[in-house]
Amino acid sequence: MLEKFSRLSSEKKTLVIILALSLGVFLCLSPLFFLSLYQYPLGWLLGSIIACVCYYSILKGNQYLLSLDGKKGAAAAAIGLYFLRFALMAVGLILAAVCTFKKEWFGGFDAFNLWTVFAGYLLLFVFVPAKAAIEAHIALKKEDKPDA
Repeated sequence: MLEKFSRLSSEKKTLVIILALSLGVFLCLSPLFFLSLYQYPLGWLLGSIIACVCYYSILKGNQYLLSLDGKKGAAAAAIGLYFLRFALMAVGLILAAVCTFKKEWFGGFDAFNLWTVFAGYLLLFVFVPAKAAIEAHIALKKEDKPDA
């Protein structure tokens, strides 16, 4: 399994790590189900799934932009994915906000917590730039090392 992981591209490795972190945190939060605090693990799950879908759409958008040479509508598809990401995140936060603060609007449906949905989004906005910065730093160190 580790051999398969090492053969993946850097972007796909990042997606696998995000999925693994999502699942790991969800499993750590799952004992809250026994305390009837199901909003927290389900909120985390919703936020992290949306973050994974958004990261995947970033990868697909980049593929569309890199293949502009012969494909019609590639730029439009990339722009559409860009706006779809923001719409998806907004819908997730609005749904979680209504479940957290105005559950009577959904007839008492309170399955998601706003703050844990937002925390799930942080996987995309904290982990991905941090990983890119670390990879850039490692690449600079390799570049600066003189050949012996």
